[in-house]
Amino acid sequence: MVLARTGHYRYAYLLKSILSAATLFHAMKIPETLKKAKRKVFTMAGANPFSFLKLFGRDRTLDFLLGSTFFTIFAEGKNTSDLTQLWMQEQVGATIKQRTSYTTIFGGLMVLSGKKLVPAMMNTFGARMYTTLALLSGSIGYALNAKVGKSIPMAYIALAFLLPGINATSNVAMKAMATDRAVASGLGRGEFAAATANMRALVVAIAPMLYGKMYSHQVSQKRDPAVTWFLVALLGCIVPQLISLFIDSQEFPETKKATGTRQPSDSK
Repeated sequence: MVLARTGHYRYAYLLKSILSAATLFHAMKIPETLKKAKRKVFTMAGANPFSFLKLFGRDRTLDFLLGSTFFTIFAEGKNTSDLTQLWMQEQVGATIKQRTSYTTIFGGLMVLSGKKLVPAMMNTFGARMYTTLALLSGSIGYALNAKVGKSIPMAYIALAFLLPGINATSNVAMKAMATDRAVASGLGRGEFAAATANMRALVVAIAPMLYGKMYSHQVSQKRDPAVTWFLVALLGCIVPQLISLFIDSQEFPETKKATGTRQPSDSK
């Protein structure tokens, strides 16, 4: 909206800076709720960006859960935003106003999907089937992005297919299961959250660069750069789905509820 009204990117970045500063200020005011007995002393080793590697090798099922979650992050909106703007401008031919509307609608659908669609699908289909449907639908949506051409309506049709797992929400079930197993293996929830945040940060650093390299390569070879969306579909949807197939059905919440099982199994 700011970009559409002013026509200058610097004002959009200025607003983002102000909002970021406000967020930081608010975060610093949030009181610590963890009891002192459970707090851990900060060490530089704990700040290691590769600390998430310690999560692997503890539990076979946890390894697959983390692996699937890792790859779904490649489809996060944060990682595809640059590609989306390039694609909308160069391949779809959208104006600044049309790109602004698309981004705003994308954000609104993220909220709607997270509050309504995802919970409804989880309750109806269960964690495993929801994950499969969301990843399958996402694959179709990204593939359609590659074939939209100069059609704004087709871009929105493709967006509709992303809804079940938009912004990588396809991994919500896997993340919840991974957290439960990690806690059962002796890790604290905060410790696990910090390690997985570092895992996500690695993807956030790699994914935009990877997509940008493929896009620029396609342009330099005078080929269609929109096929970069196939790479997003592969890394963010197809690979995590293949990994999830190695997770025993007995590990999913709906199966445990039906059988009365409570504790994670297969721990080392």
